[in-house]
Amino acid sequence: MIKRVLLGTALVSALAGCGGATATAGVGKPSATADVIRTANIHHITRFAAPALTITAPAATATPATTPAPATVASTPVPAPTVASTPAPPSAPVATSAPPTATLPPATTPSATPPLQRNQLTGPHGLDTMVGPDYTDCTGTSEVALASAQLYPCHTTGVLFIGHNQGVFTPLLSFVVGDVINWSDGAGGLHHLRIVAVRDVSSSVWPAVLGAYEFQTCLYPMLNSPMNRYLDAVEV
Repeated sequence: MIKRVLLGTALVSALAGCGGATATAGVGKPSATADVIRTANIHHITRFAAPALTITAPAATATPATTPAPATVASTPVPAPTVASTPAPPSAPVATSAPPTATLPPATTPSATPPLQRNQLTGPHGLDTMVGPDYTDCTGTSEVALASAQLYPCHTTGVLFIGHNQGVFTPLLSFVVGDVINWSDGAGGLHHLRIVAVRDVSSSVWPAVLGAYEFQTCLYPMLNSPMNRYLDAVEV
């Protein structure tokens, strides 16, 4: 009990001393009892004083500064440049080759002929002669005209033209089947006569007539030729 009282007194005194007021047992001098109590109190306080706490703060670990990642800027798509289309040049026309043309045989109808005089014969291979006068010697002993062709009226199965080779009928030696002779008669009528047969016959005979028209000349350019050339023709 006494220790508790003393302890309480010492606590009070100690607390009072902290405030700056000192309890005295007389004027200006502290008493011996007070010193004993203070000493005891200090000792007691020392015994019961809480041990000093040693607080060790954990060493601060330096955290390396984190370099912020660069901000990613969303890329704006750049539109591709628009190239103006150049119109294609117009295509050149493609040349088309003409299909092969078959070779046609000679025309069966004569082409337009220049106006003829009356009693005139014309045709290919240089044929161009007048006709007349008629050869009227049915015995055939008279001389045939040199400057023109002649009709032989004694030949009653058709129209017969006669002429000389060498002379106005020499072109007849070049005629072939299909050639056309143009004849303007005494009245001015025009006739187109197409050759249908070419024959060489002895001069001692008269051949059968193969067409309505017939042309006769010496096969050889000589007096009294043993062979005659005959061209048979029909009107077209």
